[in-house]
Amino acid sequence: MIAQVNGLKLYYTKTASGKPPLLLLHGNGESHVIFNEAIEQLRHSFTVYALDSRGHGSSDPVKAYHYADMASDVEKFILQQNLKNPVVYGFSDGAIIALLLAIHYPSLSNHYILSGVNTSPDQMRLDWKIMITMVYVLTKNPLYRMMKEEPAITCEELQSIQAQVDLIIAEHEIVPRTVSESIVQAIPNATLIEAGAKTTHGSYIVHQTRIAELIQSCLFCGKEILNSHD
Repeated sequence: MIAQVNGLKLYYTKTASGKPPLLLLHGNGESHVIFNEAIEQLRHSFTVYALDSRGHGSSDPVKAYHYADMASDVEKFILQQNLKNPVVYGFSDGAIIALLLAIHYPSLSNHYILSGVNTSPDQMRLDWKIMITMVYVLTKNPLYRMMKEEPAITCEELQSIQAQVDLIIAEHEIVPRTVSESIVQAIPNATLIEAGAKTTHGSYIVHQTRIAELIQSCLFCGKEILNSHD
């Protein structure tokens, strides 16, 4: 399906209907298809929306990328689709976008689930920073430029978040554990969740059902009842 948002055509899928909305946001250079296996499991509990970010997948291409623009796209998409208090899950770049939604559009959702998020490029492990810099120098890919230069989310902005935030971390994440802990400590209502032993940044997410299990556990462990989305 196609949504016209901020002058761009964004591709998305909608799976199931009549159930609480769940929006899935993919990472840098990916598309909604990374969630195909998870959607098959999540569709039994949610109406699942999976969106291709601008310049990704089947959405319209762009010349430059900024997380703020992507967050604006998602905000407009949620309003356009009339999604009432959706649960928003974001992976990597999608998690950064979700954080920006929670900060700048506080009425959109009261629950965000994030995987592998950073609030500044400086937080990434040295090997990741070197890899991103080298790829950008060699290719001039604007997606890598964005990762090199953005985001710039402050502690004060994290402290302003009103929604529940569940932050999932892999055992071997792109940021040190202390970074994830500091993000959780800054957000008034946040929880840190372990993805599991031997997991890496995307190993439990990309074409995996493990992320579906983690999303469901965030919502069915007593912190939130699905009927609250009605």
